[in-house]
This record gives sequence, structure tokens and C-alpha cells, in this order.
Amino acid sequence: MGSDKYFDLVPGGTGSSRVGGCSPDALVTSGQARPGSRFFVCLAASDFPALAGQDVSIVIDDGFLPSGENTRYPDIGVQCYLHAPSAESADDSTSLGSIARGSLVPASGGGDIDAAWFVKLGGAPRLIQEEDYYARALVRDGYEFLFQVDENGFPDGFVLGDYPLGYGALYVYGTRGNGGEVVEVEAGFTQF
Repeated sequence: MGSDKYFDLVPGGTGSSRVGGCSPDALVTSGQARPGSRFFVCLAASDFPALAGQDVSIVIDDGFLPSGENTRYPDIGVQCYLHAPSAESADDSTSLGSIARGSLVPASGGGDIDAAWFVKLGGAPRLIQEEDYYARALVRDGYEFLFQVDENGFPDGFVLGDYPLGYGALYVYGTRGNGGEVVEVEAGFTQF
């Protein structure tokens, strides 16, 4: 995923990388996701070449509380899955009802620290809380920062209920193969 890239969220968009709606069909049919989890974000292989032909989906466990104890690896209540690219499923039980549906597009602010963006790929994480202990176990286990999702980038009116991450951010880590391709993804931690 290389140098920093930033993406905005467009409500109602139809792009391959999306936020909200139902889980991708490949995730539903594989049975990878924990029962009761709800779909949050899908980064599509067509938009992110380092995924080497796979999509990555983020799902949130039913009952996840951003202020709870399950906010850090390895016990985080958010899961990331690599899977084959696929269309959105029709399984409404996988939908996170507190947000609308939209697509990711290259950020208009270009990643300006003061501009709102929804996804940041590559580089160093932009932490809300500058505390080393959040990533310590991830780094120890061989993971590196891949991307973050920041709820400050939700457009007005997109959140229909509670913010899934408590108006915070999710930091996703992973491992890469010899060619630099992402071979594993892991929800690292949330901050708000």
C-alpha cells in the first residue's frame, strides 16, 4: 500500500470499495465472519492493488462497545477478512443499521491533516491517542500498519444512529508476502 493515500466517503456511491449495506456475498457464503457480526467497510482489490486480487472486509461484532474492554488485538470485537471479490449479498442480517451506504473515492483534501477523510492507506497511523501500548502486541507478532478508518470522515447525515467506533478510528495491521502483497489482515485497535 506504499505511500499515504486518502479516501473520502460518498453517500449512495456505487464504487467497489464501500461502507455500509450488507456483507459481500463471498464473506457470507464462506462462513468466515463470526455469527451476529455486522458489515462495516470493504476495500476492493480493484482499488487497492496491494491486496493482490482479494478484497478486505471489516465487520463489527454484535454488542461491540468502543469504550469496552475488547478494543485491542488480539481480543478486539472488530474483525478483518481477506476474500475473493464479490457483489453485496442480500443478507440483511449482516447490515450495520446505524450507517447509510456509500463508496470510497480519492480524497479531495489530498490528506491534509486538517481535512476530513474516511480511509488512510500506508505511511504511519494518525493516532488519536499517542500511546505505544496500543500497537505493542501487533508489532511483537510481526504485523505492520496497513490502513485506518476514521469516523471523522463520515459525511453529514451518514450516521443514522450510534457511531460504530464511538466517533473514533480503527487501525488495521497486516503482513505482506515477498512481493509486498498483503497476505493477512488484522484489526489492531480502536481509539476515540
